[in-house]
Formats: sequence, structure tokens, C-alpha cells
Amino acid sequence: MVAEGAKPSVSADKFRSRLVAGPERSLLIILAHAPDSYEVGYVLAEVLFLEKDYGSAIRLLKGYEKESERKPEYWNSLGMSYAGSNQLPDAAQALIKAIDLDPQRVDLYFNLASIYQKGRDSQSAIKVLNQANLQKDPPHEVSFSLGLSYFNLRNHSAPLESFGSALKARPDFAEAEYFIGRCNGKLQNPSQAADAYQKAMALNPSFYWASFELALLDLQRDRPHEAVPLFQQIVRLKPGFPDAHFELGKIYALQGSLSAAITEPEWTITLNSDYDSAYYQLGRLYEKVGNTEKAKAVFQIVNAHNERRSRIYQEKVSGGSE
Repeated sequence: MVAEGAKPSVSADKFRSRLVAGPERSLLIILAHAPDSYEVGYVLAEVLFLEKDYGSAIRLLKGYEKESERKPEYWNSLGMSYAGSNQLPDAAQALIKAIDLDPQRVDLYFNLASIYQKGRDSQSAIKVLNQANLQKDPPHEVSFSLGLSYFNLRNHSAPLESFGSALKARPDFAEAEYFIGRCNGKLQNPSQAADAYQKAMALNPSFYWASFELALLDLQRDRPHEAVPLFQQIVRLKPGFPDAHFELGKIYALQGSLSAAITEPEWTITLNSDYDSAYYQLGRLYEKVGNTEKAKAVFQIVNAHNERRSRIYQEKVSGGSE
């Protein structure tokens, strides 16, 4: 039991067991001789946070609450530690205290918005990010995060301005171009969407999500000959991306290239054993080439998946009604 007023114990044993000779050990030694040193305790809490030992960081910081209650950095660090341990209400309250103490610090608004986003409260995130934009020289990440919050609410018009602002501040921001494409796609503006995806790909050739969305857009516009090289490029960049293999298989099947068409859904289910659409696709292809035994085996797997999901659903329903 910790005596009243004593500083809480942190994970000293964990560090000693790893024979740490770096900053953690030095900080622990200093704290042992000067337990009231907030500055050292704060730095150690940062180290614990980076090590994802959020519980120890919280316990350490809570020991300094009385002398730190007027320090915004203290509440910021405590809030982000709470967020790391998924204690989101406590995290939000800590960041709100930090903002009350220093309402001009943009990073505090940004961190609070990230907590709301983690809790899927996009409305609160939008309110906070709009406040951040009122401060002096907000970074491009604020506009980008604001756009994402609108996008998550299925509002596809409002984010265009936010993503555009992020792109203006950072012209090489491929992710902003990508989401401009996503918004235009949702708004039924295929030409603008395609243009944005192509710009994102030019900015970052390894950004395979832009290539994937452009390929899907080509399929929607009945341009499979343009989609195929994009999907092929994606599987070279990201061999473990099952959706690209699945889409390639569908195109090969429509083109009559059954051998290639079979290979792609086989890859898909190797990468994701729960990808039922790929099982259906593969079963139908096996039927087309006359391999009824393989087709039957594949459809049995699909039936087993459906039975398992039905059982899990029934268990959830039964558990909720008790």
C-alpha cells in the first residue's frame, strides 16, 4: 500500500529485468533520489508513453497532479496516456483542461480531436478542429483531419475545402489528393475523381490505395483495359492486398482467361480465409472448367462460414436477451 503523498511506483522492475542502460534507467535513478522532480518524472512518463506502457505513465503522472494542475503540458501528456489505454472520457477531460490553460496551442486542439475521432465522435472532432483553425498558423494536419471528420459523417462536399487547404499548405500531400478523389467519386464526379487519383499517384507512386480507387473507377466507367494494369501494379507493390487479386480475377473471368481467373481468387483466400466473395467466384470458375469436386469443396467452405456466423449472431442475440 502506498503511503499518502508518496509518488506511485512505475515499472522499474520491467526496465531492470531488461538491463536497460539507456535513458529509462538514468531517469529511474534520478527519481529515486529526487522523487519530487516533476521535470524528470514527466520525461520518464514520455518514455513510458513511447514504450506503450500507458498504465505506468498514467500512474506516474497522477502522482504529480497537485503541483502540475496549472501546467497544460501535464494535462496533455496525461490525456494522451489515457487515450493510449482507451480511457477516452478521461483523455478528453484532460485535454479540455490543457486547452483551458493555454487556448492558443493548436496541438492541444488537434490531440483532443484525435481522441474524439478515436471514439467515433466526428461531430465533436469537427467543433474542436474548427477552433484550432482559428488559432495562429494552424498546420496542414488540422485541415486534413477536419476533412476526414466530415468524410466519416458521409458529408462529401464539406471535406473538399479542407483537403484543398491541406494541399495548398503542403503541395506534395498525396493523401489529400486521394481523399479529394474519394469525395468526388461519392459526389458522382468521375472525371474530377480520376484526376485527383492520378495526381496522388504522381506524388507518391507507392500509394497503392489511389491506384486501387482509380482502377475501381475505370471498371465503373467500363474501362477494364485501363483497370487491369493498375491492379497488376498494385499486386506488385502490395502482394498481400486481397482485394486487388479479387478484382483482377473478375476481369480475367470476363475476358475468358479462366486459368488466370482461377489463380487470383485462390490468392485472395490464401491472404484472407474469410473472403466469401472470392470463394463464390472460385467455385463458379471451377464449375466452368469442369472441376466439380473442387467447386463442391469450395461451396462447402462458404456454407461452413455462413453457419458459423449465424451461430455467433444467435449467441449474441441470446446473450443480449438474458
